[in-house]
Amino acid sequence: MSELFVPLENVIIEQLIHTLTGQEVSDAEGQMLALPLRHGGLGLTNPQETAKTEYDHATHITAKLTKSTLKHLILITTSQTNNIPGTQRTEYDKRRTQNAEIAVMNFCIRRTDS
Repeated sequence: MSELFVPLENVIIEQLIHTLTGQEVSDAEGQMLALPLRHGGLGLTNPQETAKTEYDHATHITAKLTKSTLKHLILITTSQTNNIPGTQRTEYDKRRTQNAEIAVMNFCIRRTDS
């Protein structure tokens, strides 16, 4: 996942830091700029280095909400089928169940891909 942030890191280095300092900065200077303000840096962290941790925190924090949302999605769509007659309802239920299963599988895959 962190490789997706390479273009962002390049823009930070080549444009933002260059604009702030008015010059090219070495790796050592870049590491100093990444330090928190209280340690004399600017807190400009490398998104490649923080991506996995931030993703893990976000999925952990939102896991209960995501599961609850998926469960309610299934309940809501089930209650909507009460007004659909016979054969149409069977097809609708089949599609709804398939869509819910796909949503749950996608959620599980995203959590394990990190």
